[in-house]
Amino acid sequence: MKEYYESKEAYIEEVIEWIRNWIRLYRHFAVSLDESGSLIQIKGNITFGNDLELSLNGQMSEEEKQQYEEEAEKLRSCMEVFRRKAAASFKRRIDIPAEYLFRVFKLSPAARFCFLMSMAAEYDRTIGRMFSLLQDDYKEKYPSLDLCLKLYTSREKERFRFRQELLSEDSGFQKLMYTPLESSWNAVRLHPRILGFLENLEEEDRQLQGAARLQFFSEENYHGNEELPERLENAGWREGKGNVCFICGPDGVGKRTLAGQTAARRKSPVLFVDVRALQYEKGKRELWMQSIEREIQLWGAVPCCTHGESLIPQEADSEEIKRQKEALMEMILAGCLKNSPCLLITSTKKWEGRWHWPQVDRTDWELPFPAPSDQIHLWEMMLNETQARGLPVSSVTPEGLSVRFSLTPGQMTEALQEAVSQSLAEGKGELNKDMLYNSCRRQLVMNLGDHVTRIAAQYQWDDLVLPRRQKEMLKSACDQVEYIHQVYDLWGFDRKIAYGKGVSMMFYGPPGTGKTMGAQVIANQLSMELYKVDLSSVMSKYIGETEKNLGKIFDEVKKSRSILFFDEADALFGKRTEVKDSHDKYANAETAYLLQKIEEYQGVVILATNYMQNFDEAFKRRIKFMIEFPFPLAPYRLEMWKKVFPQATPLEDLDYEYLAERFELSGSSIKNIAVAAAFLAAPEKEKVGMKQVLHALKNEMLKSGKSMPMEAFGEYAELIEDTY
Repeated sequence: MKEYYESKEAYIEEVIEWIRNWIRLYRHFAVSLDESGSLIQIKGNITFGNDLELSLNGQMSEEEKQQYEEEAEKLRSCMEVFRRKAAASFKRRIDIPAEYLFRVFKLSPAARFCFLMSMAAEYDRTIGRMFSLLQDDYKEKYPSLDLCLKLYTSREKERFRFRQELLSEDSGFQKLMYTPLESSWNAVRLHPRILGFLENLEEEDRQLQGAARLQFFSEENYHGNEELPERLENAGWREGKGNVCFICGPDGVGKRTLAGQTAARRKSPVLFVDVRALQYEKGKRELWMQSIEREIQLWGAVPCCTHGESLIPQEADSEEIKRQKEALMEMILAGCLKNSPCLLITSTKKWEGRWHWPQVDRTDWELPFPAPSDQIHLWEMMLNETQARGLPVSSVTPEGLSVRFSLTPGQMTEALQEAVSQSLAEGKGELNKDMLYNSCRRQLVMNLGDHVTRIAAQYQWDDLVLPRRQKEMLKSACDQVEYIHQVYDLWGFDRKIAYGKGVSMMFYGPPGTGKTMGAQVIANQLSMELYKVDLSSVMSKYIGETEKNLGKIFDEVKKSRSILFFDEADALFGKRTEVKDSHDKYANAETAYLLQKIEEYQGVVILATNYMQNFDEAFKRRIKFMIEFPFPLAPYRLEMWKKVFPQATPLEDLDYEYLAERFELSGSSIKNIAVAAAFLAAPEKEKVGMKQVLHALKNEMLKSGKSMPMEAFGEYAELIEDTY
């Protein structure tokens, strides 16, 4: 005979045969009364009738009771054999769920016997029929508690003690029952959750769908602060009172992961409970809490309530709402701390106000948004893992990702998984920069409203015609963005510079000289999103409203470290005036507030103005790069004319030197003329030539109020003669 079970089915078969032996023993000693009241010893099959009653109560002599106990003791000792063989099976990685339940719920031998009686009825139909006959109820296939105890022992005092134990509300046995046992006549029937567990250890409790979920974590591949899980464990698993660890921080910052890692240190899973479900589904709340309590004990799980901000009383809450939140917290604490010394609660908000449960200690844990250096560390580990799995990573650096996107660990993981899936689906064979950057952008959900407009960056360095000095300054500004980690973190300037680590630029010069194009070139160079601030919607006549709008813009855009572009910024950043009334006072406050926000922002801010003289000198000194976009001289205009037409445009005998030397135009005007000339040529099925360009040029001049006499066109006057 093997000293272990080859499967859980082998265990069940042995238990069923063992139950049959109990029934045979019971049948052997069963007695009945005939109509005259004489005792009749029943041998062989049990017979029933209205005038017959099977019972072991008071129907056996002391000698017969002794004989029954001797035989019953032999059968009771088999339960220890079951336990020993199940332990040997576990060492061979063979799980015996029933024996696991006995240990976890701390069942006594009598409770184990009752459990196995009910289990046998579930797995063997004939066993259920035998229980029906023994109870004279053909509809009831499950044994009553009374029948179980009569089979288990013939001693009345023992049965009474066992009955008290099993009917106790705190009994682990009650948690395994379909309905709580209230008397000896209730059927001993296993809960569907327990039956499901006996069949499949990995099956979750279906009753908890939408309210709670069990999750296992591994200590391997953890990307967070390795000290935090240990510190949290030391705080939460102290002896004495129950403990609540309140973990707060932004969504995706790693609160659930921290809970999982803390549980993994204890070799336990986490049971995540959604507080919102308990709050809104009041009709299911009590049933859910019973199931939650059972799951915590079943798995030795660490309970973790998510969306804990729903439990925090708010000033706007009515007294009734506050009482409801307090009652729900009371229920959660009672259910979750019954079988666990610690309850974890995750929340996006800190707990504020009074803590009403002095019997439970609460410690607060705040997980801040990861600093740039932490994000670089996380990206480095995740990209290395991606490469280790056989997917090369090209043109992507952790520093570059951290500079461009301010993401939580959860968002980083989502973005990388999405990019990897896309790469594999498209058969790229590598993870390139554009894929990952785009997936990172999709992680950002910004609520900027009508205050900003996204500008698609279309221009490259070659499109931007500026003097060499200005281009060098623009490239230097880009370098400050690219190498911010190296200078501030690796070279130690972070300890010297408290604020103002972002890059601020002022583009100034006449209209149409390329300031907006310059912003687009930088956005393309840095692979960053470019947002233009709509000053008309930001500025408000109401006191404090402008600052509020600006604050919202900076709070939202810092998630992506995008480029903020303020065109015609002098309207908002003009010279501070002498304070003569309240309007002057608050106008100056707006300017100071915006300057503060620019210095706090670690991204890129570009201010553009046509009127540099309108800016306060103190304000200019706080801007890192002051870059002039001058009105283009002839050599630069010549370069603009040569670049303005796309390669696909059919051209004919354009005199670029003539156009550049004769007409003083801004880059914006040259672009407008090129587009207008193309639309003049297209309907005529002609190439774009001097005739179309000069007609478009004349119209462009007229828009600005400048008339063009014939002689202004020199040798090309005849081409537009018909328009005068």
